[in-house]
Amino acid sequence: MGQTDHRLAMEAFRQYLVVGGMPQSVEAFANGRDIRAAEKAKRAILDLYSYDIGKFAGRLKHKVRAIWNNIPGALSAQEKHFKPGLVKEGVKMRDLDSPFEWLAESMTVNIASNVTDPNAGLKMSEDRTLIKCYMGDTGLLVSHAFSENANATCDMQWKILTGKLEVNKGMLMENVVAQMLKAAGQELFYHFNAAQDDRDSRMEIEFLLSKSKVSARHNIYPVEVKSANDYTTTSMDKFRRKFASVVARPIVLHPGDAEFSGDVLKLPLYMAMLIPEMEPVGPRKTVVKRPFER
Repeated sequence: MGQTDHRLAMEAFRQYLVVGGMPQSVEAFANGRDIRAAEKAKRAILDLYSYDIGKFAGRLKHKVRAIWNNIPGALSAQEKHFKPGLVKEGVKMRDLDSPFEWLAESMTVNIASNVTDPNAGLKMSEDRTLIKCYMGDTGLLVSHAFSENANATCDMQWKILTGKLEVNKGMLMENVVAQMLKAAGQELFYHFNAAQDDRDSRMEIEFLLSKSKVSARHNIYPVEVKSANDYTTTSMDKFRRKFASVVARPIVLHPGDAEFSGDVLKLPLYMAMLIPEMEPVGPRKTVVKRPFER
């Protein structure tokens, strides 16, 4: 993109993190770039969601509301998969299938499932006991995470806009990438292995995407999400070694401009929606369709 265009794109991207895509919030912000007006609109939407849970979730409403209220806490943890104990002590993940399904069908959340054996058919090794629950709109997540203090929320949003946020940035970046991939028509999968007794298997890859045209080998794009310019790719390196036969192209989404590092493709976070359009050509070449042509 080049230094100038990339900087402008990142500024717009950070605005989107704060404002989100809900029409009321977008309109409020567009009228004078007013963060507080956008925050007021988002809080009204969150209140409406809470009301709808009580009105339409029926016998599931207590579990649905408990999941909804604990999404920011789950995503801010080091291991972001949802822990059933957040709902109620003694609850198992199988007890939450219907509440998660209700939220997913309401289109307020995006669900990502763990895949134990990555391959072309990701659903074949889907582990529904380990899921991540992202909010469908990252602007709403920003407000939901600090729902008890409107002033703190606005202060945090200014830090996001100016690139000075120091806490929970990883949560927001992963959520917005999930949102962008879902909007691009992708089902969401990830790979997590705690493997305390095997360091080479202990890893987490934020997203796994299948190629649109399946071949005998190399059908998976493993995607890591980085929120800072200074990062390591330890999990990606392990994944590539362990699942070499399935990896089509390792991809890192980061705050920097697009570049190749060896055969790893590094893309700016705002280009996450382009990944489903990629077509691998040969062992070290990648063609990306060009949505930025003027």
